[in-house]
Parts: sequence; structure tokens; C-alpha cells
Amino acid sequence: MFRLLKYIPFANRFKSAFLNRIEFIVNKIIDSRNIRNTLPYNLELKGKLDPANFPFGIGCSIVIGENSSLCIGENCYVGRYVEIGPTEKISIGDFSSIQDRCVILGDVSIGRYCTFAPNIFISSGMHYYNYFPWMNIKDQDEYVSKTPEARAQHYSRPVIIEDDVWIGVNAVIMKGVKVGKGSVIGSSSVVVKDVPPYSVVAGVPATIIKKRLDFNPPEKIFWENDNDRPYFYEGFLVSNFEIDKYKNERGYAVKQTFAVALGSTNKNKIFIKLKKISESTVYLKYQDKTFLLESDFSLFEFSIHKHPEDLFYFELNSPDAQGTNCMVVVSEVYVV
Repeated sequence: MFRLLKYIPFANRFKSAFLNRIEFIVNKIIDSRNIRNTLPYNLELKGKLDPANFPFGIGCSIVIGENSSLCIGENCYVGRYVEIGPTEKISIGDFSSIQDRCVILGDVSIGRYCTFAPNIFISSGMHYYNYFPWMNIKDQDEYVSKTPEARAQHYSRPVIIEDDVWIGVNAVIMKGVKVGKGSVIGSSSVVVKDVPPYSVVAGVPATIIKKRLDFNPPEKIFWENDNDRPYFYEGFLVSNFEIDKYKNERGYAVKQTFAVALGSTNKNKIFIKLKKISESTVYLKYQDKTFLLESDFSLFEFSIHKHPEDLFYFELNSPDAQGTNCMVVVSEVYVV
């Protein structure tokens, strides 16, 4: 009897340790259901992050060096274990989503409404193996990065992903590539050259396998014609949510620089009908001409000078507001 009693304190201690261990395991299981909010990501910030409190996913590695910036738009999502490292600037447009384990490095512009599947790799740079072929690759990399002339020619060639692009799992986008609006990049593709708007590409290297639509800019576009929507090319708020939000304004809303695509062969004038919907003073600029916008629709005329790929870029400026507050509605644009 006395032999048994002397083991009771040990038994109680064993029971207590056992229950504590069970409690620890149960709490870990509960916490894992909210793991995005409880586990940290790595942020090395010496440059600019906008917004400063963006909710990156668990395990992300965000490295923003001096004189570098990462700008993320509204209603964006960045998943788990994503790596982002700007050389000068990486920007992600409104309503774009970056899924798990994507890597985005260098100088990269991502438009609005883009959808990135997991494991995508995008970089505006590369390793150098043939700059001095007899030299180690790492030494060539160091030479290019530290030599002003070589750096200017080779170090970083920006990657541009325009609006409404879907990139499939495991795809690679190489430096200097421009992926046109509305394009689809197939899974495991390696994109080494520019992709025209609304193209579907796949393969290594990626080639066009079909068209999402026949992108042929007309001479006139009007906001109520759904077939004209692709030619309200850049900067327009054209998600279903945004269209419904501004439908009573009778046009597509914009809040910063925007572009339209028009067939302008042998044309010398461009006309644009728009109005401001913000209280701020807003100016519209095209090339060297500027107009003050009113709260009622006005039709403005500009001369056509040299421009690339039938794209016409307009700027919105305000002396008393940030660029994102220069809200304007565009109803129609045409050339003559």
C-alpha cells in the first residue's frame, strides 16, 4: 500500500503533462484554420510600399530595396509564399490576384483584372552566360550590375502585363515581354516575345494557338456597345461591378491616365466626349494640348500626331487632388 502511494505524485505529474500536450495540439489545429492571420510574412522595406498595410499571404517574401517601390491597387489578392522584389518598381492593378508561390522580380507592370495561377515566374532580368563566355556566370552577373554601360543595356528590361490577362500555372514570362490586354497564357508556357491583345498562347516557346476575339480597332467606339469595350483599352473601370456603379453617368469611368484603341490610318483628328464626376478641378491632356473639364459632357478635338499601334493615351491632371481622384466618364471616341 505504501509502495503504491509514493507513485501517485508522479502519476499526477504525468497526467498533467499529458493533458498539457493534448491542449497544445488542439490549439495548433484551431489556429491553423486562421493561419493567414496568425503567421507572419517576411517584409524587408527600405523603399516604398503602397498601401503600407497590404495583407500579404502567409510565408510571402517581399523585399523592397532603396529607391524601389511596390504599388498595389484596390481589391487585390496576394496568396501564400509569393516572392516580390522590385528593382525600381512593380505595380499591380485593381482587382488583380496573385496565387500561391508566384515569383515577380525586377521592373514589372501588372494591369487591372489580371488572374495569376500558382507558380508563375516573371522577371525583368536574367543571368548572363555569354557576355564574356569564358567568365563564370556569377562573375558576368556582377560585371553587368556594376558597369553603368552594361547595366543600361542589359540589366533590366521591364515586363508589361496589360489588363485582363490570365496566366496559367507554372508559366514563365521572360524579360522585356509585353503581354497584350485580354490575353491567355497556357500552363507551363515560356513567353519570350510580345503577345498581341486577346491572344491565347501556349508552349515552349509560347506561340499563338487561337484568338480570344478578333482585335481590330474601329474608327469609333461608344460605351453602350459591348463589342467596343476591348477598345476602351487601358485605365477604364470596366468590371461588371464598376460598370453598374457608374452606369447612371452614361459612360466608362477612369481615374488616371487612360488609352483607347482606334483604327486611325489616314486620319488626322481625334474627338473624345467626356465629363468629370469629381469635385476637383480636372484637366485633360493629349500630347501638347490641354482642356479644362466640366461636369457636363463636352466634345474635345485633338490633332493626331505620331502614335504607336493605334493607341491614344490621355492624361488626367488636377492641381488640388491626387491623380486617383480625377474621376472622369468617357462616353465616345472617334477619328476623322
